[in-house]
Amino acid sequence: MALRSTRSVLVRAPHVKLQLLRRLDDRLAADLDGLSVASDFGRTLCLAALENVGRGSMFTAAVGAIEVCDAALLDKLMAIAEAEPNARAGLVSAFGWVSESSLRGITKALLESANVFRRDIGLAARAMHQVDPGPVLASAIAESASQSMGSALNTVLLDVFINFPLKNRKRPKQRSRDVHRHVARCASIVAAIG
Repeated sequence: MALRSTRSVLVRAPHVKLQLLRRLDDRLAADLDGLSVASDFGRTLCLAALENVGRGSMFTAAVGAIEVCDAALLDKLMAIAEAEPNARAGLVSAFGWVSESSLRGITKALLESANVFRRDIGLAARAMHQVDPGPVLASAIAESASQSMGSALNTVLLDVFINFPLKNRKRPKQRSRDVHRHVARCASIVAAIG
């Protein structure tokens, strides 16, 4: 989906105003709603787009799978993203796009997974929705440090959890400019991953 790619560029651009991002988000939401309303035909289009897997096609298919709780399709998308690095950013951003209520049960299963990739996706989903993942975060960071491979994703997650207040904590008053700068920095790190 070209709008997803455009958004990922604009969100890091220093000259772009929030009003422009909002309009783009509204267009993206309308396109995703159209695919949802198209039901089986929309799903067929999303799956056909995965033949040339990329960030946009992965994003679109993953949003659809998460919103209808299609565990089989989500498992397939996870396997594709794990094998195809170009699709990972699309999968991660889909978890950030959907509402927190759409993720109930999904992130818990991902966090409990023995598969490191799936656990990292679960951690990213919790981070983007500012939900504390509990002890899984500490064990994931310790595990990546013990393997001497310091994951860029873990760096982003640690940064988000340290510098962004969680929903279940009291939020300090922050100036919106500081928040936007922090989100842009995290987005650029995530973009470097994918």
